Amino acid sequence: MGETNHFYNFYRNTTFPMVIKKLNKELVSIVTRGTYDDNLEVLGINQAKWIEGEGVVFYSNYAKTKVEFNIK
Repeated sequence: MGETNHFYNFYRNTTFPMVIKKLNKELVSIVTRGTYDDNLEVLGINQAKWIEGEGVVFYSNYAKTKVEFNIK
């Protein structure tokens, strides 16, 4: 009832043209209600803190989201 689900996956380019690799192991999901913010604002793209060798933490008004990257 009036909720919006936001889903995120993270990818990077590989050395092969038009081939990408998924970086996160688990789907990132944030549920909001009554907001006009876009998907990147909900995630907190402007308040991201990189954790070297591990991933990134996104801070927003809706959630603190840690994304661990599967770089191996």
